[in-house]
Amino acid sequence: MLISLKVVGGPIIREITGALFIVAYVLLTGSGILGVSIAFNVFSGHAVCTNWFSFVAMILIIAAASFRKMSQVSWPLSARSWLIYLVERA
Repeated sequence: MLISLKVVGGPIIREITGALFIVAYVLLTGSGILGVSIAFNVFSGHAVCTNWFSFVAMILIIAAASFRKMSQVSWPLSARSWLIYLVERA
């Protein structure tokens, strides 16, 4: 997308759009960390637990965002499926 914007609008429009992408990524990551932290906070209402839940949420989001293609996501999901299958059979 940024390459086509360079052709259409020039290098200035490309840089502005790139900066907007970075802002969007930061906002989406922050809302994800906040949402997961609030979901984990159901287990405890302490402030210290909330901070640790935010840290755990950050680690989970970084781990999930590190996959660049869906083909790279297939092996953790299949391993999880096998684990659930084995636990349910026991």
